[in-house]
Amino acid sequence: MVFRLRDFIFYPAAINRCRTFLDKSQYWSQEKRREWTREQLDRVLWHAVRNVPYYKRTLGPYEPRFREMLDRLDLSELPLITKDLIRKHYQELQANNPGHSRSRESHTSGSSGTPMQFLLDRSSDTNHFAAIWRVLNWTGYKFGNRFACINTTMETETEQLFVYDFKQNCLNFPFVNLKKDNIKKCVTRLKKFNPDVIKSYPSALALFSHWLREVGIRDYRPKAVLTCAETLLDHQKKIISEVLECQ
Repeated sequence: MVFRLRDFIFYPAAINRCRTFLDKSQYWSQEKRREWTREQLDRVLWHAVRNVPYYKRTLGPYEPRFREMLDRLDLSELPLITKDLIRKHYQELQANNPGHSRSRESHTSGSSGTPMQFLLDRSSDTNHFAAIWRVLNWTGYKFGNRFACINTTMETETEQLFVYDFKQNCLNFPFVNLKKDNIKKCVTRLKKFNPDVIKSYPSALALFSHWLREVGIRDYRPKAVLTCAETLLDHQKKIISEVLECQ
């Protein structure tokens, strides 16, 4: 859950349009939501087979069945793409239609293996920003308020237990430096900083909660917590909600 404030500076109108759409669409009926999903899938499929060499080759044979798949909202018979395939066919996966040149390179963090590069267009950035904006607002957080991150990865290595990012008003806790032995010091710093929300990978937050229980810290209740990047498993949700008293 990283947001880049410069995106809002460069694309405020696009981000506000997307945010307005998200606010309205969350109350749509199931049928209206399915119809919108069908329209978006139709647009993406035809873009892929017309403008992306890799998909033109691999999805082209399925074109006659696109309509049936879309009617069922079921694309399970299409071939899967893996990280290894993306690395192997990176150039072939780039669209060749006008506007492609406005894409930028991004990459995964590498927390589950080797970092993987991929391309994002401007709409990906604006949609991502608007979606995060809405989720954060659900917790009561407003941009500029304090928040804390338990990070499994950081751009620069550090041996510090916590690092303050003044640009985002965020207190970062590099997870590699967190131990049960220093968890009390972390909680003391969190209480002093008093963030509106704590963001973390589920696995990191679950272990953090486990350590709190083991050392007997029972008086830390953050205002809100948000998990990201990984699937929140049932056993992780259980200990996080029990120890931090959140839903």
